[in-house]
Order: sequence, then C-alpha cells, then structure tokens
Amino acid sequence: MFWSRRGSLGIEGAKGSLWLLSLALLAAFLLLGRSAASASPLPIDRWGLRFFGHATRLAAAFTLTGYAGFLTTAIVVACAVAAFARSLAEAEAIVIAAQLISQAAVRLVKPSFGRARPAEWLFRQELDFSYPSGHAVTAVTFYGGWLALVVHGALPLPIKTVLCVALSLWIAGIGWSRIALGAHHLSDVLGGALLGGAFLSAELALFP
Repeated sequence: MFWSRRGSLGIEGAKGSLWLLSLALLAAFLLLGRSAASASPLPIDRWGLRFFGHATRLAAAFTLTGYAGFLTTAIVVACAVAAFARSLAEAEAIVIAAQLISQAAVRLVKPSFGRARPAEWLFRQELDFSYPSGHAVTAVTFYGGWLALVVHGALPLPIKTVLCVALSLWIAGIGWSRIALGAHHLSDVLGGALLGGAFLSAELALFP
C-alpha cells in the first residue's frame, strides 16, 4: 500500500496536509488565471519567448505524449500492469480517474478565462482558449502520479532512479514544448502546472 510505511496518525496528518496543499494550489491557479485573462501577454510571458522555436522536433515529440491518442495507449498499458500488480491497482485507477477529471475541468474553465492563444504556431494549431495549458495539467496530474507511484514502489533502486529521472524530465519537457511550439504563453503552462499540482495533491491524499 502507498502509505504502508507510516503510522495511522502520520497517515491522517499527511493526507490533511495534502488536501490543504491542493486547495492552495487551486487558489494560486485562479489568481494567476485572473491576471492572465486581464492582460496578455504578462511580463513573464515575454521572458518565456526565449524558448520559442528551439528544438522544435523534440518539442513536438514531447507534445504528442500529451494528446489523447498517446494517453489512451498509456492507460491501456497501465491497466495491463495493474493486472499483474494488484497492490497498485487502486492507486493506478486513482491516477487515471484524476487525469480524466482534470481534462474535463480544463475544458470547463478555459472559457471563463477566455485567453487567446499566442499568434505564432509551429505545430498542430489548436482553436480553444489558452489558459490553462491542458498539456501542463496532464504532465503533472498523470505523469506526476506515475512518478509518485515509482517513488513509493518496491522497484530496485537503480531502476527506480532511472524511471524517476525520466519521468521528471518528461514532465518538464511537456511544459517546455508548449512554449517552444508557440501553443501557449509561459503563464498558461504555469497555470496548468498549478492546476495539475492541485489534482496530484488530491491523488496522493486518496492513495490507499
């Protein structure tokens, strides 16, 4: 079990802290979104332009891992793994459910901020609103959830280390790719990371 190494009081305290963190991240997401909706671009977005147009092939590869086709494949693989690792099945289901709910939430909140996408596009033009970045939400909610499972899993240390480094770079790479390809402002990605962090904190609190 995810929390098996802690005492019962420690478990409840940790889970309570995670719920508070989730609420704090959600509040930060809303505050940043309010600023992003009222002014485009923000000063931080002008700084983020330095990433635009660099290593676009690598950026496209990272971006593709945030689309539904790749994620569907990842979920199918996760379900197959769960069949062989029953102790993780419940936690895996929580990660998958959080991903689905988070993307539904992104679709619901984007119109309320109504922020336009950047003017220049380098890959697969998207026509919905810009804040928050759904890819950034996915990076933290979905891939961050798997990172948490790996950290607390029973894998040999060398394998665990490799997977943790790979997933951490993957999460960062997805966010970077959205700016490099001109799909989002930097503040959109930061907002997506905050919302994803809120979901990830809730996942950790719900893990058995």
